[in-house]
Amino acid sequence: MKSFFKFGLMGMVAGLLAQPVLAAPTTVAVNEDLRAGTQKIEQSQDALVTIEDDATLSPAERSDKGIAARRDIVLNALALSLDEVASIKANLAKLPQFDDKSREKKLQDKFLLELENFNKYYSNKSEQVKNTPDPTLDAIKTTAQEIIDYRETVYNPAVKSMIDFTLFFYNNEVITAVGIYLDKISADIKRFEKLNLLKPDLFKANLEKVAVLIKSATGLQKQAGEAIFGEVAVETPIDPNVPITESLNKIRSAYATLLQTLNGMRKSLGLK
Repeated sequence: MKSFFKFGLMGMVAGLLAQPVLAAPTTVAVNEDLRAGTQKIEQSQDALVTIEDDATLSPAERSDKGIAARRDIVLNALALSLDEVASIKANLAKLPQFDDKSREKKLQDKFLLELENFNKYYSNKSEQVKNTPDPTLDAIKTTAQEIIDYRETVYNPAVKSMIDFTLFFYNNEVITAVGIYLDKISADIKRFEKLNLLKPDLFKANLEKVAVLIKSATGLQKQAGEAIFGEVAVETPIDPNVPITESLNKIRSAYATLLQTLNGMRKSLGLK
């Protein structure tokens, strides 16, 4: 039995921990809730290991304490699932205001409804466990497996779509911000060149590189949008997370190049 909870529930917990990392940045409060929930699960698991290794316990005591510890693991995992649902809902609520008849609004409403259903499922499971103060080991096993199966077959696929949807709009903002940053630095460079404070075309290669990266990131973003919002089935669908991730990486590279350019400007102008 020890191996089931060590690996079965650890698999569920690993899924819980991986999802928020993929999501767009959320509020500090929600992130703190997820962090606290993770710590509670780790503490519950440590308590179970301590019980299993305690040679001073009788078989009956070890069984009773082990069941209680496993029950705590399930309850803490359910609490973390509820916090995660709240985190994803908060991210969706931060998105731009969509037209009521738009594809974006329809998807957002669909996701919010699914999150309500997930919240009900995890809340009901939590109440079920709480209202069974003295469960059998088999009952705890069954509940844990039901939660794992639900997460793998229902929850995770839906949440992945929500994360892709949220990241798409987050990436839009990032691309726009870097484009504005490029325009500002380009204008500053031209002004300093006219004043003979910078050598002509000293940073031309860097600016061209950034422009190419932004154009490429925008193209990848378009691919992601077609995958997320396309209503017509395609023969070979793509995973939108792939172009979104590639796009974000290109923007990260563009931003690093702009910082390098800015530092080069300051050095050339004799500024610290």
